[in-house]
Amino acid sequence: MIRQFDQSISEIPEMLKLTLGEPDFLTPDHVKEAAKRAIDANQSYYTGMAGLLELRQAASEFISEKYNVEYMADGEILVTIGATEALSAPLIAILEPGDTVLLPAPAYPGYESIVNMVGQILSKLIRPLMILF
Repeated sequence: MIRQFDQSISEIPEMLKLTLGEPDFLTPDHVKEAAKRAIDANQSYYTGMAGLLELRQAASEFISEKYNVEYMADGEILVTIGATEALSAPLIAILEPGDTVLLPAPAYPGYESIVNMVGQILSKLIRPLMILF
């Protein structure tokens, strides 16, 4: 269903789509080259739970330069494989039985599963933008 929705809005000019989590640009050449170097260096093993320290340091520097906010790479930054993991880990940790979770709709169906997995009450915000105005 999310792919059908994505297809239906794909032709809208200047639309910023947040439907599938896929970038709307080609992989930059420096990223491709870094991936090739990593393969050649046999860097094909699991990292520690927080992600590679080098990557967390680069994220720390990026956040500092772009937003003028300081986070320590070792202890305050966690690298995940995607948004679902980044959202599910803290939600599972902090939600308690009976808590209500507000979910804007339409949304990626996996987010509802996260809430259901921990047994919380889910309230969908069908028109979340109405709240802002």
